Amino acid sequence: MRLNEILFFITTSLIISVSQVVYAESKHNDLALNIGPFTNIPSENEIIDGTLLTGNWDTNRIQPYFCLDTDNGFDRQTAKSIRTTSGIQARFERINYDVFETTHSGVGWIMSVTNKDNDRWLPILAGQETKIFEGSPSYGLGAKVKLSLVKIPGRFPNGVVTLPAQDLAHISCYRNGSVIEVATIRLSSVTMEFKARSCRVQTGTQTLQMGTYTRQSFSNLAVGQNLGTGISTNINLSCEKDVVPFVTISDNNQLGNESNIISLKSPDATTTAKGVGYQVFFDNQLQSLGPKSASVGNKNQFQINPITTMNNQTVPIALLFKYVKTSNNIVAGDANASVTLTFSYQ
Repeated sequence: MRLNEILFFITTSLIISVSQVVYAESKHNDLALNIGPFTNIPSENEIIDGTLLTGNWDTNRIQPYFCLDTDNGFDRQTAKSIRTTSGIQARFERINYDVFETTHSGVGWIMSVTNKDNDRWLPILAGQETKIFEGSPSYGLGAKVKLSLVKIPGRFPNGVVTLPAQDLAHISCYRNGSVIEVATIRLSSVTMEFKARSCRVQTGTQTLQMGTYTRQSFSNLAVGQNLGTGISTNINLSCEKDVVPFVTISDNNQLGNESNIISLKSPDATTTAKGVGYQVFFDNQLQSLGPKSASVGNKNQFQINPITTMNNQTVPIALLFKYVKTSNNIVAGDANASVTLTFSYQ
């Protein structure tokens, strides 16, 4: 008997029908707010938290549409901050505004929005969406936007700074309770010049008498060793609150000198001493010399006091100058030197 094997191929066809509703293309349009530049902004000690930096709105812009869908329309348009709240409010034009942070210490912002018909200006508040429009138009949803920078708790930068571009808020457009489009309101970069916190130097030019010594006074010293206890001088600053004072000491006889030895005047003259120089100490630490510049981070700039805590605070600076042996070949003569102190208030 023979068994025939029969192989059946069963083909199953699965036909899936999909129907979909095709909406017209929706579009969103972001808004960039350009403000400034701002100059001579007072220090934070002169402005109360919650105060508008310029005393008014910094910009008032109309956006023809944030969201556009000409076929299907929208139910609602809202605005909501995407920045962290500063925890304070500003009151302006009889309206209370939550103030939001920027990326700069001490600088926040408030925003007001309305529909294109100016029905009612509304503040952007923390943690909630502000309704700009409630309806069902067959055209784009636009709005008017006002923005102002506001003083918030924190220390202002010093001098001229750039507030970098940053996103501030989202505009959401709804249809049937669902978000269809989201546009962004962003702040373009802003140049801001803050009134620098400063100090006044209360002590003028000083001349120190370093004393007269013989060559034998240096004979038992090694090169690099100091002679005696030195001569001290005191300089006083009167500073505003929240200032961190720094200083750079510069060699007037050798401007590029960045060592820790102050050179002598007219070093090649036959009347000038040889083999000696001066060194300067602050808080018992030997200091190196640097360029005459108040720039932050100047070479060999050093801090002379913690941040001040009150206006008109006196900051004393005690400097100690000492002879230093620079060579074993000591030649008698004049040992005159001169330095300049350049202060930087940060």
